[in-house]
Amino acid sequence: MRSGFIGILALVATVSCQKTQDSTFEVVDLAAHVRPHVGTSGYGNVFVGASWPRGMVKVGPNTIVKPGSMSGYDYNNERIKGFVHSHLEGPGGAGNGYNRILVMPFVGSPEPTEESWSSTFSHDEEVVSPDYYSVRLASSGVLAELTASRLVGLHRWTYPAAPRAGVILDLQTSLGQWLESDLEVVGTDTVEGWSRYQTNGLISMFADLVDPGTGISTVYYSIKLDRPVDVSEWNPASHPGAFLVFSTEEGDVVEMRVGISYISVDQARQNREAIDGMTFEDVRAETRGQWNRLLSRVRIESDRPDDVDRFYTAFYH
Repeated sequence: MRSGFIGILALVATVSCQKTQDSTFEVVDLAAHVRPHVGTSGYGNVFVGASWPRGMVKVGPNTIVKPGSMSGYDYNNERIKGFVHSHLEGPGGAGNGYNRILVMPFVGSPEPTEESWSSTFSHDEEVVSPDYYSVRLASSGVLAELTASRLVGLHRWTYPAAPRAGVILDLQTSLGQWLESDLEVVGTDTVEGWSRYQTNGLISMFADLVDPGTGISTVYYSIKLDRPVDVSEWNPASHPGAFLVFSTEEGDVVEMRVGISYISVDQARQNREAIDGMTFEDVRAETRGQWNRLLSRVRIESDRPDDVDRFYTAFYH
């Protein structure tokens, strides 16, 4: 099969819809052919991380990127500054205010700055698929794993032994402009609140002439860990966030769930609690099943495996 546009036409010409006797699409693991890294070098503006198809939560890594980045992830950058819960994929503009509610595991006593808590990583230690993302954070030794339901980001971290370890919660991070935030500690294992952002700096220049609320959005969150934490807030007026602190033994696994809402804290909590009966692996399997259900609507055949990967990666995007 020829490459390029003519090759794609020939490939699409082999499409066949596979159906079972009950007239539903036969679902196979076509997500295995998706390569989410495609488009992350240069101006592809694509998302790397875990998400439900068209889900509200898209949880994935932010690297240190230049102003104007859309996805927040640049394949050519070697430092991750955290994992965020909203991403915008594929638009033709810049600085549209997504990439909000950042969390990052840590070991030791970092300063409350991105430069202090960010970590180097290697693409050789990344696993990237539509339903799951994992990476070894070289600076801390933590293995970070992510998956997502439609409304919740799930995190699983495997720590080295450390008398002081934990999770960074950064409420300021955004590709737009942070305005104000609120954080409340609930019991011993939960933090909740909201953070408000101006979505686009250009909009904010002219918004007062039309509507002072134009371009402003509020993200409500409800975050729960599977163990007690000590919460230490920092810089609430200028750089709002907190250290969620605990100690770990070698190989300790810590899980955290982040419910998101654009309505209220109560709604974010309800979103998070809606999957209380499901494990990390349950959610991952369900989300992968949703991707496979959609991808299985089109089946192709080719004697060149790379063509199959290209097709389903493009279909996924």
